[in-house]
Amino acid sequence: MSYLVRALAEDDWALLRAVRLQALADAPTAFGSTLTREQAFTEEAWRLRARGSAATRLFIAWSERTAVGIAGVYDEGDGSVQLVSVWVSAEHRRRGVARQLTMAALRFAAAQNIDVVRLWVTDGNSSARTLYESLGFAVTGNRQPLPSDPALEERELQVRLSARPDLPAGAGPA
Repeated sequence: MSYLVRALAEDDWALLRAVRLQALADAPTAFGSTLTREQAFTEEAWRLRARGSAATRLFIAWSERTAVGIAGVYDEGDGSVQLVSVWVSAEHRRRGVARQLTMAALRFAAAQNIDVVRLWVTDGNSSARTLYESLGFAVTGNRQPLPSDPALEERELQVRLSARPDLPAGAGPA
């Protein structure tokens, strides 16, 4: 099966809302936010998220006419970005969708001349951690309670895109 990955635009706000709420309902311990919190967001908040910025962008994966996954990068304001919101619907997992989404986000970051990409992964989410490590992410040693469920812990990983010759700075999204 082939998947199409594309960046979201402001007019995709309703699609973003539907996919994000599905992700939060499906995998609540994978995210720092909660379904209840995001169900209360206004249309304008969803439009702002879908619009992105110079160093913030969300991507959707499609199979035929169905959105099956999401991922993005969020501008940390310090010259780095955080990989966020990585999720794939259960029936499309282990088919390379998360890798495609993550690579789209990394290519976008590289095109913006961002070198450092960080992420947080919940302890016990071994499939996500394996994916990230296969893409060059390494544990930084930083840990914190998961914001949406402080009983769980997450650890930080990061990658330097300058160490990835397949992601040249300023090359533009593929």
